[in-house]
Amino acid sequence: MPAVDFTVWSDFLCPWCYVASVRIDRLQQEFPDVLSVEWRSYLLKPEAEPLPLEEFRDYTRLWSRPAELEPACRFTTWAGDTSPPSHSIPSAIASKVAATFGERTTRAYRQVLFEAYFSDNRDVSDLDVLLDLADDAGVDPADFADRWNEDRNGHVEAVLRDHNVAIELGVTGAPGLLINGEHVLTGALEMDDYRRIVRHLAQLD
Repeated sequence: MPAVDFTVWSDFLCPWCYVASVRIDRLQQEFPDVLSVEWRSYLLKPEAEPLPLEEFRDYTRLWSRPAELEPACRFTTWAGDTSPPSHSIPSAIASKVAATFGERTTRAYRQVLFEAYFSDNRDVSDLDVLLDLADDAGVDPADFADRWNEDRNGHVEAVLRDHNVAIELGVTGAPGLLINGEHVLTGALEMDDYRRIVRHLAQLD
């Protein structure tokens, strides 16, 4: 049984959550028999709020910082006339739908969703985009849409519950990390820091 449990609160509109996702996936590959990870939703932008395109383009230039610190993540300053995502809930719901297909799909969908937004400049609050990404993750978009529609209210409730639990635990931003149900950390850690935590708690040192 894994000796270390990570609960990670993440938002698909957060560049540092993208960094954390890549690093924690790598960590799980390094410690497959030691580390268990559960991903939950954190809503940095819970309500739809249109943002002027030029203002958003300026914001995306700040992605150069996480890009420098994590080469495995590909960030592209927003180009073209595609509107930016309006809010966090659609992508969070899509993640819950992906989870109904199993762990492999959950991980694959999380990866393609982050890449769609930060690398390919796609509006991940658009349902058509989210359905296209299901195909990229190896799932029939029609099946994905069916599961979305069958329990949309349930998925929304799960997303809001995730977020509210995070607030109750004192998670103040994303990514938020709860370690073995006790210690809360905010922000994407360096790989060596993640490794140090796992090795210490699993008594591998």
